[in-house]
Amino acid sequence: MKQDSGTVSRRMPYGLFELKIGPYETYLKKIIHGIIRSPDRTEEIYSETVQKIYFATESWSGLNFKSWIARIAVNHAIDTKKKWRGEQDWLSLDELDEDRVPSPNSRLPEAEIIADETLSEVRRLIGELDELYRVPLEMYYRTNRSVKEIAAALELSPRTVETRIYRARQMIREKWRNHNAH
Repeated sequence: MKQDSGTVSRRMPYGLFELKIGPYETYLKKIIHGIIRSPDRTEEIYSETVQKIYFATESWSGLNFKSWIARIAVNHAIDTKKKWRGEQDWLSLDELDEDRVPSPNSRLPEAEIIADETLSEVRRLIGELDELYRVPLEMYYRTNRSVKEIAAALELSPRTVETRIYRARQMIREKWRNHNAH
């Protein structure tokens, strides 16, 4: 598709804006779907993205419209996916602290037993991690140190610490899924 470097009037009527953005609909939906991975929600996020683009046209420099709208679509899709994490059914490593009760409304012995078993299993999975990943993860969650503090203590860059924590979480999540699949 040809790069469009045409200009959009700062106070463009919405009808004209729709004509301007229309040719990029498929392009934006592909970007959004690549991040969201949900055909049902792609349309919803696309509509929100178009609104964000419309209201942000005053900040557009007038150069490379396609790249500019793509960046807005990517950022909005990532932000939305982060918000949805709370809705998804996956184990949060934030709940590893022994003092936290997994379900504050639950007083049933069965729920407490399941929570204890889950916590033990997650700890076992963490213990199986290579030291390279386990140490930053435990420092982050058990001692509540910041990434910068961990980086200084381990003599690593903050980005390296973030990457190792992310990878450790991914490994635990994958092991958890494999364990529960059997």
